[in-house]
Amino acid sequence: MAYVPGFSNDVFISYSHLDDQSVDGPGWVGDFHQRIQIEIQEALGAQVHIWRDRRLGPSDDFGRDLDRQLRGSAMLLAILSPGYLNSPWCEWELEGFVGARRIGDLWVDTKCRAIKILKRPIDAASNRLRVLSESDPLSARESGASTSAPASITFHLAGTAARTLSEPLIMRTSI
Repeated sequence: MAYVPGFSNDVFISYSHLDDQSVDGPGWVGDFHQRIQIEIQEALGAQVHIWRDRRLGPSDDFGRDLDRQLRGSAMLLAILSPGYLNSPWCEWELEGFVGARRIGDLWVDTKCRAIKILKRPIDAASNRLRVLSESDPLSARESGASTSAPASITFHLAGTAARTLSEPLIMRTSI
């Protein structure tokens, strides 16, 4: 059950499966998911529901479920990378999240409900990111290469997410 009333998910993590590959243990996105869930719950003092697509089968027909999860999410975290920009599913998720909102409903006070997290450098001029053009990305890279999500970005992002989730949100569609 979500923290934000009227939603089935507090956060929807949009990412390319290429960014969650692992040699040993959880991939980068899996690690990020665990860390951000803990940090947001600690910041809010309550349980939150974070959803991400864990299915890897390219032949799976899960568009309807993905659409339901997306529309039922109060916030979107887009993990940007070259793989993200090349994924038609990621583009569909971005446009679907924004399209499911009423005009002006993408922002809560001064906080955007769709947050960009820059995992790897990307072409900033990409047309695929036009729906998120008003917000600056948070960089997920610390000095040196890392196969896990940095604690500093999850801590900072958790505060932003907790403040955004605490504001009243209006849901456009029923689940």
